Amino acid sequence: MNYISKKMNDILYLGISDRSNDSLYYIKIINLSYMLTISNIAFVGVCFFFLSQWTIFGFSAISTFIGIMGFRLNLKGGYGRTAMFLPYFLTGHLLLITFLFVGADSELHWVICLYPIYAFTVFRRKQLFKQIAVVLLGVVGFFVCEFVAPKESVLVTPEQQVWVSSYSFLVSMLFASLIVNLVITQLVRANQNLKHLSEIDELTGISNRRKVLSDAFSVFSGSIENREPCSFAIVDLDHFKKINDTYGHDAGDLVLRDVALEMKHRIGSLFKLGRYGGEEFVIIMPNTTKEQAEKHMEVLRHSVNCLNIETKLGILVPVTVSIGISSVSFNTVRYEEVLSEADQALYMAKHEGRNQVKSFSIY
Repeated sequence: MNYISKKMNDILYLGISDRSNDSLYYIKIINLSYMLTISNIAFVGVCFFFLSQWTIFGFSAISTFIGIMGFRLNLKGGYGRTAMFLPYFLTGHLLLITFLFVGADSELHWVICLYPIYAFTVFRRKQLFKQIAVVLLGVVGFFVCEFVAPKESVLVTPEQQVWVSSYSFLVSMLFASLIVNLVITQLVRANQNLKHLSEIDELTGISNRRKVLSDAFSVFSGSIENREPCSFAIVDLDHFKKINDTYGHDAGDLVLRDVALEMKHRIGSLFKLGRYGGEEFVIIMPNTTKEQAEKHMEVLRHSVNCLNIETKLGILVPVTVSIGISSVSFNTVRYEEVLSEADQALYMAKHEGRNQVKSFSIY
């Protein structure tokens, strides 16, 4: 199923060079519309070929060729022209085939009811004129086929008209379902991107303050509810202002990124890591006692201390961190208390010489 979905997506991306640009999803809808239109006109033509209806087959072959030419132009980048050409082309095809061959009782023209979906998904708000033009084109084409075209056909039997009517209904349902699926998929992807942007620190690529505090609340709540140990740590880069002043802010950004990457690599998926602000980071350690947290943070401190961070000028920047730890106790009420205690432990680590791990103690 995944293979089919991937291949279908590859087909819909034809003519789109930048697949990361979600704003180009309307081109996928144009591609889908062309492919469905061409394939269905061709399919109807083949069916009438086996019924020996050579006139209808020839007409369908010509329409298929015209549709392919329009699709080819779309693949070359003529999105604006081909987007408008498709509904005019399809309306002309439906008018001719209804008047000359299959009759209004075939209800083939009910496909026109899909025009509003096409108009409002392909064209933007600023293209209101085109949206209205396509909808009005559909309204006029539908009423002409419904009330002006002959009901019966001299070429198609009533049984064949019923077949065409059923086929038209199925095609309409398929088209509407696929378009809705594309739009919903696009909305889900957009929401996921927005959620990602709202939770990730742009510089370091780890969780931002909002996300890591949300993680802290969730882990703390689970710890209290399940009566499990839980520890928080605040990590602070030593002499970070001096790094900025000495090597420049680009070097400071490089240090933040590399240290964040190293911490993320060290803690893996066991703990939650986020940038607390400036040069401070928070690590949330569920199901972890204070003693276990001290061991983990000592390993982390040592790994950061061993980093070789080199600037663009080839200068090695020495980096150390101070870490403060606090654990949930029996009288802890809010997660902010644990963070505050970790901050006090961090202050002790700074006060006693930096580049060390300290745990909060009331003694």
